Amino acid sequence: MAGIIAPSKLPRCGRPLLCIPVSILVMTANIVLKRNLHACAINPIHDAEGVTDLARRFPLGLWEGVCRDLEPSFEISTYHKYSFINFARMKTLFFTYRNALALLLLFASAASGQHIQSIRFQELVHDFGYIDQHGGPVSYSFQFVNTGDKPVRIISVQASCGCTTPDWTRDPVPPGKGGFIQASYDPKGRPGYFNKSLTVTTDADATPVVLQIKGQVSMGSELAAVSEFRSPMGSWKLKTTSFNMGKVYRKDEFTVREFPLYNGGERPVTFLKMEGPSYIKTEVLPPTLPPRAQGKVRILYNGAERDAYGFQSDRIDIHTDDEDMPVKSITVYATLEDHFPVMSREELQRAPVLRILGSSFDLGKIKQYKDARHVVTLRNDGKSRLTINAVQPNCRCISTELASKELKPGEEATLEIIFNPEDRLGTQQKSVVIYSNDPQSPAQRITFNAYVEK
Repeated sequence: MAGIIAPSKLPRCGRPLLCIPVSILVMTANIVLKRNLHACAINPIHDAEGVTDLARRFPLGLWEGVCRDLEPSFEISTYHKYSFINFARMKTLFFTYRNALALLLLFASAASGQHIQSIRFQELVHDFGYIDQHGGPVSYSFQFVNTGDKPVRIISVQASCGCTTPDWTRDPVPPGKGGFIQASYDPKGRPGYFNKSLTVTTDADATPVVLQIKGQVSMGSELAAVSEFRSPMGSWKLKTTSFNMGKVYRKDEFTVREFPLYNGGERPVTFLKMEGPSYIKTEVLPPTLPPRAQGKVRILYNGAERDAYGFQSDRIDIHTDDEDMPVKSITVYATLEDHFPVMSREELQRAPVLRILGSSFDLGKIKQYKDARHVVTLRNDGKSRLTINAVQPNCRCISTELASKELKPGEEATLEIIFNPEDRLGTQQKSVVIYSNDPQSPAQRITFNAYVEK
Protein backbone atom coordinates (compact mmCIF):
# COMPACT_ATOMS: atom_id res chain seq x y z
CA MET A 1 0.00 0.00 0.00
CA ALA A 2 1.51 3.33 -1.01
CA GLY A 3 2.78 5.38 1.90
CA ILE A 4 2.08 2.64 4.47
CA ILE A 5 5.19 1.21 6.20
CA ALA A 6 5.13 -2.43 7.24
CA PRO A 7 6.79 -3.26 10.60
CA SER A 8 8.75 -6.03 8.87
CA LYS A 9 10.52 -3.37 6.78
CA LEU A 10 11.86 -1.51 9.82
CA PRO A 11 15.62 -1.79 10.45
CA ARG A 12 16.70 -4.08 13.21
CA CYS A 13 17.17 -2.08 16.39
CA GLY A 14 19.87 -2.94 18.91
CA ARG A 15 18.20 -0.87 21.71
CA PRO A 16 14.72 -2.03 22.89
CA LEU A 17 13.99 1.27 24.66
CA LEU A 18 14.35 3.09 21.36
CA CYS A 19 12.37 0.54 19.35
CA ILE A 20 9.22 0.84 21.49
CA PRO A 21 8.43 4.54 20.79
CA VAL A 22 9.40 4.15 17.15
CA SER A 23 6.99 1.21 16.75
CA ILE A 24 4.15 3.16 18.42
CA LEU A 25 4.72 6.13 16.10
CA VAL A 26 4.72 3.87 13.05
CA MET A 27 1.44 2.17 14.01
CA THR A 28 -0.22 5.52 14.76
CA ALA A 29 0.95 6.98 11.46
CA ASN A 30 -0.36 3.95 9.56
CA ILE A 31 -3.83 4.34 11.10
CA VAL A 32 -3.97 8.07 10.26
CA LEU A 33 -2.72 7.50 6.73
CA LYS A 34 -5.27 4.78 6.07
CA ARG A 35 -8.11 6.90 7.47
CA ASN A 36 -7.21 9.94 5.37
CA LEU A 37 -6.21 8.14 2.22
CA HIS A 38 -9.65 6.56 2.13
CA ALA A 39 -10.73 10.03 1.16
CA CYS A 40 -10.29 8.54 -2.29
CA ALA A 41 -13.83 7.19 -1.88
CA ILE A 42 -15.42 7.46 -5.30
CA ASN A 43 -18.36 9.86 -5.54
CA PRO A 44 -19.87 10.45 -9.00
CA ILE A 45 -20.70 14.10 -9.64
CA HIS A 46 -21.83 16.09 -12.63
CA ASP A 47 -19.80 19.26 -12.04
CA ALA A 48 -17.27 18.93 -14.83
CA GLU A 49 -15.86 22.39 -14.08
CA GLY A 50 -15.10 21.41 -10.47
CA VAL A 51 -13.22 18.31 -11.59
CA THR A 52 -11.28 20.37 -14.11
CA ASP A 53 -10.31 22.81 -11.35
CA LEU A 54 -9.22 19.87 -9.15
CA ALA A 55 -7.06 18.42 -11.90
CA ARG A 56 -5.53 21.81 -12.47
CA ARG A 57 -4.61 22.12 -8.79
CA PHE A 58 -3.06 18.64 -8.58
CA PRO A 59 -2.55 16.02 -11.30
CA LEU A 60 -5.35 13.52 -11.24
CA GLY A 61 -3.03 10.76 -12.52
CA LEU A 62 -0.96 10.86 -9.33
CA TRP A 63 -3.97 10.33 -7.11
CA GLU A 64 -5.18 7.61 -9.43
CA GLY A 65 -2.02 5.63 -8.58
CA VAL A 66 -2.32 6.32 -4.85
CA CYS A 67 -5.96 5.35 -4.70
CA ARG A 68 -5.51 2.24 -6.83
CA ASP A 69 -3.01 0.99 -4.24
CA LEU A 70 -5.64 1.52 -1.57
CA GLU A 71 -8.55 0.16 -3.58
CA PRO A 72 -7.57 -2.25 -6.39
CA SER A 73 -11.02 -1.86 -7.94
CA PHE A 74 -10.58 1.88 -8.35
CA GLU A 75 -10.91 2.99 -11.98
CA ILE A 76 -11.08 6.37 -13.72
CA SER A 77 -14.17 6.12 -15.86
CA THR A 78 -14.57 8.18 -19.00
CA TYR A 79 -18.28 8.30 -18.25
CA HIS A 80 -18.08 9.60 -14.70
CA LYS A 81 -16.44 12.45 -12.88
CA TYR A 82 -15.14 12.05 -9.37
CA SER A 83 -14.45 14.33 -6.47
CA PHE A 84 -11.75 13.70 -3.86
CA ILE A 85 -12.93 14.53 -0.37
CA ASN A 86 -10.64 16.64 1.80
CA PHE A 87 -8.16 16.90 -1.04
CA ALA A 88 -5.89 19.57 0.55
CA ARG A 89 -5.95 17.86 3.94
CA MET A 90 -5.17 14.49 2.42
CA LYS A 91 -2.18 15.83 0.43
CA THR A 92 -0.71 17.64 3.46
CA LEU A 93 -1.10 14.68 5.83
CA PHE A 94 0.32 12.22 3.33
CA PHE A 95 3.61 14.03 2.83
CA THR A 96 3.91 15.20 6.46
CA TYR A 97 3.63 11.69 7.91
CA ARG A 98 5.74 10.19 5.18
CA ASN A 99 8.64 12.62 5.85
CA ALA A 100 8.34 12.28 9.63
CA LEU A 101 8.49 8.49 9.41
CA ALA A 102 11.54 8.65 7.17
CA LEU A 103 13.38 10.80 9.72
CA LEU A 104 12.38 8.53 12.60
CA LEU A 105 13.55 5.43 10.79
CA LEU A 106 16.83 7.10 9.88
CA PHE A 107 17.40 8.05 13.52
CA ALA A 108 16.60 4.54 14.72
CA SER A 109 18.93 2.99 12.18
CA ALA A 110 21.78 5.37 13.07
CA ALA A 111 21.32 4.79 16.78
CA SER A 112 21.45 1.03 16.23
CA GLY A 113 24.61 1.28 14.07
CA GLN A 114 26.40 3.48 16.63
CA HIS A 115 25.88 1.06 19.47
CA ILE A 116 28.98 0.87 21.69
CA GLN A 117 30.04 -2.37 23.36
CA SER A 118 30.19 -2.35 27.15
CA ILE A 119 33.58 -4.08 27.12
CA ARG A 120 36.63 -2.82 25.26
CA PHE A 121 39.44 -5.20 24.23
CA GLN A 122 43.04 -4.05 23.88
CA GLU A 123 43.20 -6.02 20.62
CA LEU A 124 40.84 -8.22 18.63
CA VAL A 125 43.44 -10.21 16.64
CA HIS A 126 46.58 -12.07 17.74
CA ASP A 127 49.17 -13.57 15.41
CA PHE A 128 51.19 -16.43 16.94
CA GLY A 129 53.60 -16.35 14.00
CA TYR A 130 55.41 -19.64 13.45
CA ILE A 131 54.81 -22.44 15.94
CA ASP A 132 56.08 -26.01 16.01
CA GLN A 133 53.34 -28.60 15.55
CA HIS A 134 55.16 -30.83 18.06
CA GLY A 135 55.69 -28.07 20.60
CA GLY A 136 52.33 -28.44 22.34
CA PRO A 137 49.39 -26.01 22.62
CA VAL A 138 50.00 -22.26 22.53
CA SER A 139 47.88 -19.74 24.42
CA TYR A 140 47.11 -16.05 24.34
CA SER A 141 45.04 -13.93 26.72
CA PHE A 142 42.88 -11.13 25.30
CA GLN A 143 42.49 -8.41 27.96
CA PHE A 144 39.36 -6.26 28.20
CA VAL A 145 37.97 -3.44 30.37
CA ASN A 146 34.36 -2.88 31.41
CA THR A 147 33.60 0.61 30.07
CA GLY A 148 29.95 0.52 31.10
CA ASP A 149 28.23 1.68 34.28
CA LYS A 150 27.25 -1.73 35.65
CA PRO A 151 28.93 -5.12 36.14
CA VAL A 152 29.33 -7.31 33.06
CA ARG A 153 29.32 -11.10 33.05
CA ILE A 154 30.70 -13.26 30.24
CA ILE A 155 27.89 -15.64 29.34
CA SER A 156 29.74 -17.79 26.82
CA VAL A 157 32.81 -18.01 24.57
CA GLN A 158 32.26 -20.14 21.48
CA ALA A 159 35.34 -21.34 19.54
CA SER A 160 35.06 -21.92 15.79
CA CYS A 161 37.09 -25.14 15.99
CA GLY A 162 37.61 -27.98 18.43
CA CYS A 163 41.35 -27.31 18.16
CA THR A 164 40.82 -24.06 20.09
CA THR A 165 40.02 -24.15 23.81
CA PRO A 166 38.65 -20.97 25.42
CA ASP A 167 38.77 -19.78 29.00
CA TRP A 168 37.53 -16.52 30.51
CA THR A 169 36.81 -14.48 33.63
CA ARG A 170 33.94 -16.27 35.35
CA ASP A 171 32.92 -13.63 37.89
CA PRO A 172 31.07 -10.42 36.95
CA VAL A 173 33.49 -7.62 36.06
CA PRO A 174 32.72 -4.31 37.84
CA PRO A 175 32.75 -1.01 35.89
CA GLY A 176 36.27 0.17 35.18
CA LYS A 177 37.78 -3.23 35.97
CA GLY A 178 39.32 -5.74 33.58
CA GLY A 179 38.97 -9.36 32.60
CA PHE A 180 40.36 -11.80 30.06
CA ILE A 181 39.44 -14.21 27.30
CA GLN A 182 42.10 -16.88 26.80
CA ALA A 183 42.49 -18.86 23.59
CA SER A 184 44.58 -22.05 23.50
CA TYR A 185 45.38 -23.60 20.12
CA ASP A 186 46.67 -27.17 19.68
CA PRO A 187 48.82 -27.38 16.51
CA LYS A 188 49.42 -31.12 16.66
CA GLY A 189 48.72 -32.69 13.27
CA ARG A 190 47.65 -29.35 11.77
CA PRO A 191 50.55 -28.06 9.63
CA GLY A 192 50.01 -24.89 7.62
CA TYR A 193 48.22 -21.60 8.11
CA PHE A 194 45.34 -21.31 10.60
CA ASN A 195 42.81 -18.58 11.37
CA LYS A 196 40.30 -19.26 14.16
CA SER A 197 37.70 -17.15 15.94
CA LEU A 198 36.10 -16.93 19.38
CA THR A 199 32.62 -15.43 19.75
CA VAL A 200 32.19 -13.69 23.11
CA THR A 201 28.66 -13.10 24.46
CA THR A 202 27.97 -10.95 27.54
CA ASP A 203 24.86 -10.07 29.53
CA ALA A 204 25.29 -6.38 28.63
CA ASP A 205 25.30 -6.46 24.84
CA ALA A 206 23.05 -8.19 22.34
CA THR A 207 25.84 -8.12 19.74
CA PRO A 208 28.72 -10.52 20.51
CA VAL A 209 32.40 -9.66 20.15
CA VAL A 210 34.49 -11.78 17.76
CA LEU A 211 38.16 -12.39 18.61
CA GLN A 212 40.65 -13.92 16.18
CA ILE A 213 43.86 -15.97 16.47
CA LYS A 214 46.09 -16.93 13.55
CA GLY A 215 49.52 -18.28 12.76
CA GLN A 216 51.55 -20.82 10.82
CA VAL A 217 52.13 -24.37 12.07
CA SER A 218 55.48 -25.75 10.90
CA MET A 219 57.60 -28.83 11.19
CA GLY A 220 60.48 -28.48 13.65
CA SER A 221 63.15 -28.23 10.94
CA GLU A 222 61.15 -25.63 8.99
CA LEU A 223 60.59 -23.57 12.12
CA ALA A 224 64.30 -23.62 12.94
CA ALA A 225 65.12 -22.41 9.42
CA VAL A 226 62.56 -19.60 9.49
CA SER A 227 63.64 -18.47 12.97
CA GLU A 228 66.96 -17.34 11.47
CA PHE A 229 65.16 -14.46 9.73
CA ARG A 230 65.24 -12.09 12.69
CA SER A 231 65.31 -8.74 10.90
CA PRO A 232 61.82 -7.68 9.70
CA MET A 233 61.34 -5.13 6.93
CA GLY A 234 57.60 -5.07 6.46
CA SER A 235 56.53 -8.46 5.15
CA TRP A 236 60.13 -9.21 4.24
CA LYS A 237 62.26 -10.94 6.85
CA LEU A 238 66.05 -10.97 6.53
CA LYS A 239 68.82 -12.54 8.56
CA THR A 240 70.47 -9.11 8.90
CA THR A 241 69.55 -5.58 7.89
CA SER A 242 72.80 -5.24 5.92
CA PHE A 243 74.51 -7.19 3.15
CA ASN A 244 78.24 -7.85 3.51
CA MET A 245 79.86 -8.60 0.16
CA GLY A 246 83.17 -9.51 1.78
CA LYS A 247 86.24 -9.12 -0.43
CA VAL A 248 85.54 -7.47 -3.78
CA TYR A 249 88.29 -7.13 -6.37
CA ARG A 250 88.84 -3.87 -8.19
CA LYS A 251 88.17 -5.19 -11.67
CA ASP A 252 85.58 -4.43 -14.32
CA GLU A 253 83.15 -7.21 -13.56
CA PHE A 254 80.46 -7.85 -11.01
CA THR A 255 81.08 -9.75 -7.80
CA VAL A 256 77.85 -11.58 -6.96
CA ARG A 257 76.51 -12.54 -3.52
CA GLU A 258 73.08 -13.89 -2.58
CA PHE A 259 71.28 -13.23 0.69
CA PRO A 260 68.31 -15.31 1.97
CA LEU A 261 64.89 -13.68 2.14
CA TYR A 262 61.58 -14.76 3.64
CA ASN A 263 58.06 -13.38 3.09
CA GLY A 264 56.39 -13.52 6.50
CA GLY A 265 53.24 -11.71 5.36
CA GLU A 266 49.92 -12.99 4.08
CA ARG A 267 50.18 -11.47 0.59
CA PRO A 268 52.70 -11.85 -2.25
CA VAL A 269 55.38 -9.14 -2.40
CA THR A 270 56.71 -8.01 -5.80
CA PHE A 271 60.13 -6.40 -6.37
CA LEU A 272 59.74 -3.20 -8.43
CA LYS A 273 63.12 -1.46 -8.65
CA MET A 274 66.33 -0.56 -6.81
CA GLU A 275 67.72 2.91 -6.21
CA GLY A 276 71.42 3.22 -5.42
CA PRO A 277 74.89 3.76 -6.90
CA SER A 278 75.51 2.59 -10.47
CA TYR A 279 78.15 0.07 -9.40
CA ILE A 280 75.55 -1.91 -7.40
CA LYS A 281 72.73 -3.87 -9.02
CA THR A 282 69.98 -5.84 -7.30
CA GLU A 283 67.83 -8.81 -8.27
CA VAL A 284 65.12 -10.54 -6.23
CA LEU A 285 64.46 -14.21 -6.91
CA PRO A 286 61.65 -14.84 -7.52
CA PRO A 287 60.54 -11.29 -8.41
CA THR A 288 57.17 -11.99 -6.79
CA LEU A 289 57.61 -13.87 -3.52
CA PRO A 290 54.51 -15.76 -2.30
CA PRO A 291 53.49 -15.54 1.36
CA ARG A 292 55.31 -17.89 3.75
CA ALA A 293 57.97 -18.60 1.12
CA GLN A 294 61.74 -18.13 0.92
CA GLY A 295 63.65 -16.33 -1.80
CA LYS A 296 66.95 -14.56 -2.41
CA VAL A 297 68.25 -11.03 -2.83
CA ARG A 298 71.12 -11.05 -5.30
CA ILE A 299 73.64 -8.18 -5.08
CA LEU A 300 76.04 -7.47 -7.97
CA TYR A 301 78.99 -5.18 -7.13
CA ASN A 302 81.42 -3.69 -9.66
CA GLY A 303 84.71 -3.07 -7.85
CA ALA A 304 86.43 -1.22 -10.69
CA GLU A 305 83.60 1.30 -11.00
CA ARG A 306 83.59 1.82 -7.23
CA ASP A 307 87.26 2.93 -7.54
CA ALA A 308 88.19 2.75 -3.86
CA TYR A 309 90.29 0.68 -1.48
CA GLY A 310 89.45 -1.03 1.75
CA PHE A 311 86.22 -1.14 3.69
CA GLN A 312 83.34 0.71 1.97
CA SER A 313 79.63 1.10 2.74
CA ASP A 314 76.73 2.12 0.48
CA ARG A 315 72.99 2.40 0.95
CA ILE A 316 70.45 1.00 -1.50
CA ASP A 317 66.64 1.38 -1.50
CA ILE A 318 64.67 -1.65 -2.67
CA HIS A 319 61.16 -0.71 -3.86
CA THR A 320 58.35 -3.28 -3.57
CA ASP A 321 54.55 -3.36 -3.44
CA ASP A 322 54.67 -4.38 0.21
CA GLU A 323 51.87 -2.49 1.96
CA ASP A 324 53.65 -2.61 5.33
CA MET A 325 57.01 -1.22 4.08
CA PRO A 326 57.20 -0.46 0.34
CA VAL A 327 60.79 0.87 0.43
CA LYS A 328 63.45 -1.16 2.22
CA SER A 329 66.74 0.64 2.93
CA ILE A 330 69.70 -1.72 3.18
CA THR A 331 73.41 -1.05 3.73
CA VAL A 332 75.87 -2.90 1.49
CA TYR A 333 79.41 -3.43 2.79
CA ALA A 334 82.45 -4.43 0.76
CA THR A 335 86.23 -4.57 1.19
CA LEU A 336 88.00 -3.65 -2.04
CA GLU A 337 91.44 -4.89 -3.06
CA ASP A 338 93.45 -5.07 -6.28
CA HIS A 339 93.26 -8.30 -8.22
CA PHE A 340 96.49 -9.88 -9.43
CA PRO A 341 96.54 -12.67 -12.01
CA VAL A 342 98.50 -15.83 -11.39
CA MET A 343 102.22 -15.04 -11.72
CA SER A 344 105.18 -17.28 -12.48
CA ARG A 345 108.10 -17.70 -10.07
CA GLU A 346 110.25 -15.38 -12.16
CA GLU A 347 107.55 -12.70 -12.17
CA LEU A 348 107.15 -12.94 -8.40
CA GLN A 349 110.89 -12.57 -7.91
CA ARG A 350 110.81 -9.30 -9.85
CA ALA A 351 107.68 -7.97 -8.09
CA PRO A 352 107.65 -5.34 -5.31
CA VAL A 353 107.45 -6.53 -1.71
CA LEU A 354 106.10 -4.40 1.15
CA ARG A 355 107.68 -4.94 4.55
CA ILE A 356 106.34 -3.12 7.62
CA LEU A 357 108.91 -2.63 10.35
CA GLY A 358 106.97 -2.72 13.59
CA SER A 359 103.52 -3.81 12.44
CA SER A 360 102.32 -4.07 16.04
CA PHE A 361 102.99 -1.68 18.93
CA ASP A 362 101.63 -0.46 22.27
CA LEU A 363 101.10 3.21 23.06
CA GLY A 364 100.82 2.44 26.78
CA LYS A 365 98.90 4.80 29.06
CA ILE A 366 97.83 8.03 27.41
CA LYS A 367 95.73 11.03 28.44
CA GLN A 368 92.17 11.37 27.16
CA TYR A 369 92.56 14.81 25.58
CA LYS A 370 96.07 14.53 24.16
CA ASP A 371 96.97 12.97 20.80
CA ALA A 372 99.32 9.98 20.83
CA ARG A 373 101.76 9.57 17.92
CA HIS A 374 103.81 6.67 16.63
CA VAL A 375 106.01 6.26 13.54
CA VAL A 376 106.16 3.04 11.52
CA THR A 377 108.73 2.38 8.78
CA LEU A 378 107.71 0.92 5.40
CA ARG A 379 110.34 -0.69 3.14
CA ASN A 380 110.33 -2.11 -0.37
CA ASP A 381 112.13 -5.47 -0.27
CA GLY A 382 111.24 -6.29 -3.88
CA LYS A 383 112.91 -5.80 -7.25
CA SER A 384 110.48 -3.25 -8.74
CA ARG A 385 108.78 -0.02 -7.69
CA LEU A 386 106.36 -0.29 -4.74
CA THR A 387 103.23 1.88 -4.80
CA ILE A 388 101.19 2.62 -1.67
CA ASN A 389 97.64 2.88 -3.03
CA ALA A 390 95.78 3.67 0.19
CA VAL A 391 96.14 3.83 3.96
CA GLN A 392 92.86 3.14 5.78
CA PRO A 393 92.39 3.33 9.57
CA ASN A 394 89.51 1.44 11.15
CA CYS A 395 88.42 4.46 13.19
CA ARG A 396 87.85 8.17 12.60
CA CYS A 397 89.92 8.75 15.70
CA ILE A 398 93.03 7.82 13.68
CA SER A 399 94.79 9.95 11.08
CA THR A 400 98.01 9.17 9.17
CA GLU A 401 100.86 11.00 7.43
CA LEU A 402 102.77 9.05 4.77
CA ALA A 403 106.18 10.40 3.72
CA SER A 404 106.07 8.88 0.21
CA LYS A 405 103.68 6.76 -1.85
CA GLU A 406 106.38 5.50 -4.25
CA LEU A 407 109.31 3.41 -3.00
CA LYS A 408 112.13 2.15 -5.17
CA PRO A 409 113.64 -1.27 -4.44
CA GLY A 410 115.33 -1.10 -1.00
CA GLU A 411 113.87 2.33 -0.24
CA GLU A 412 112.10 3.20 3.03
CA ALA A 413 109.37 5.67 3.99
CA THR A 414 107.83 6.64 7.31
CA LEU A 415 104.16 6.41 8.23
CA GLU A 416 103.11 8.47 11.25
CA ILE A 417 99.97 7.27 13.04
CA ILE A 418 98.09 9.86 15.17
CA PHE A 419 95.53 8.57 17.66
CA ASN A 420 92.99 11.01 19.14
CA PRO A 421 91.58 9.41 22.34
CA GLU A 422 88.97 12.11 23.04
CA ASP A 423 85.75 10.72 24.58
CA ARG A 424 87.42 7.32 25.06
CA LEU A 425 88.50 5.58 28.24
CA GLY A 426 90.20 2.32 29.09
CA THR A 427 91.76 -0.23 26.77
CA GLN A 428 91.70 0.60 23.06
CA GLN A 429 92.60 -1.71 20.17
CA LYS A 430 92.93 -0.10 16.73
CA SER A 431 94.33 -0.91 13.31
CA VAL A 432 95.51 0.63 10.05
CA VAL A 433 95.49 -1.24 6.71
CA ILE A 434 98.00 -0.45 3.95
CA TYR A 435 97.02 -1.29 0.35
CA SER A 436 99.89 -1.62 -2.14
CA ASN A 437 100.85 -3.26 -5.43
CA ASP A 438 102.62 -6.11 -3.64
CA PRO A 439 101.01 -9.06 -5.52
CA GLN A 440 101.50 -11.52 -2.68
CA SER A 441 100.29 -9.26 0.15
CA PRO A 442 98.26 -6.40 -1.34
CA ALA A 443 96.63 -5.59 2.04
CA GLN A 444 98.72 -5.53 5.23
CA ARG A 445 97.57 -4.52 8.70
CA ILE A 446 99.19 -2.51 11.47
CA THR A 447 97.69 -2.98 14.96
CA PHE A 448 98.25 -1.10 18.21
CA ASN A 449 96.93 -0.90 21.76
CA ALA A 450 96.50 1.96 24.19
CA TYR A 451 95.07 2.58 27.65
CA VAL A 452 93.25 5.91 27.91
CA GLU A 453 93.13 7.74 31.24
CA LYS A 454 91.41 10.97 32.23
